[in-house]
Amino acid sequence: MLPTLQGRIELRTFLFLFVGIPITLAFGLGINDIGRPLLLITIITLIGFFLDIIYTLIQNQTWDRDWPPICMFLSGAIEGYILFAIVYSSSIYTGSNGLINYIGQTPLTAVIFHYSMVFIITFLISLNGFNVLFPRLRYEGGQLSRSIIKSVSKGRMEL
Repeated sequence: MLPTLQGRIELRTFLFLFVGIPITLAFGLGINDIGRPLLLITIITLIGFFLDIIYTLIQNQTWDRDWPPICMFLSGAIEGYILFAIVYSSSIYTGSNGLINYIGQTPLTAVIFHYSMVFIITFLISLNGFNVLFPRLRYEGGQLSRSIIKSVSKGRMEL
């Protein structure tokens, strides 16, 4: 895929809303706690927004300006490591009240399982699902808004 920064942000937001949130709600219902998983998926999305800037800078340095699936997988691993580090560091930080203590009470195995579940499904959808639902997305810099507007203006809606 040839995503621009705007395209990366749009795709991440789309995946957060339509893939991450439903999986997180199901996971939260399974462990009888919806608040912590929703907070964790929001944190990872914000981390991703920040790292998208770095990923775009790295991508612009490559000869073909492409972002192959192995880079998508590695970026997900980096984001997961950062989330794990935040949760782990907040769990060993004592004497804290508020958000850090709330995150720190989350079992690390639950964080790993939740992130892995969301990441694998999101990774597979971003590899295959977008090509089926939005065939012109690759040529529009990964920008959903541009791809949909062009399809509608040409009289063919290719969702």
